[in-house]
Amino acid sequence: MPLSDNPNTAFYPTLAAKVPLTDATEAITGSWTFSGNRPLEGTTSRNVLRSISFDIEPGTTPGTNINITMRDTNTGTWNAPTIVDATNLAKNATVGSWTLGTDGMAITLNVTPDIISAFGTNVIYGKWNTAEAVPYYIRATLSGANLQFYITKVGSTTNLDWTAVLDASDLITLNIMLVTST
Repeated sequence: MPLSDNPNTAFYPTLAAKVPLTDATEAITGSWTFSGNRPLEGTTSRNVLRSISFDIEPGTTPGTNINITMRDTNTGTWNAPTIVDATNLAKNATVGSWTLGTDGMAITLNVTPDIISAFGTNVIYGKWNTAEAVPYYIRATLSGANLQFYITKVGSTTNLDWTAVLDASDLITLNIMLVTST
């Protein structure tokens, strides 16, 4: 069978010419092995790709605290580490897997294993500060082995206080891809 007609190699002629694959569990010589660990390109250590989706909304006392609730696999969470929801998370406090900074500007996700990369923060649903009617950006950054989320107004670089942005009945649903160390 010609190389291009082989369904195991048709789309990877360069790789196939060097190492024809006949079984997904077959070991490949060199730096890549498939013996239980599935490395992502760009590193030699084991990494795990994950996706988390969660809601952020005002807590019992809007303007003072927030709730963060994980969503299930039907709404974007896949292969997630253990993450515990936060109810009535106030400034300078930790509830479950979440911490809200002293000034209310950083929401930190604290999980094990360590987060080594994050990308693609997507706002799935955003109903926020409806009285103001201003669009916002949400970004995620790594802080050590944890992930922090910030919110800013479009056109500004100033981080805002999450408790001040979220009015009663507001809701933000985020999804983000991340890579953990195990």
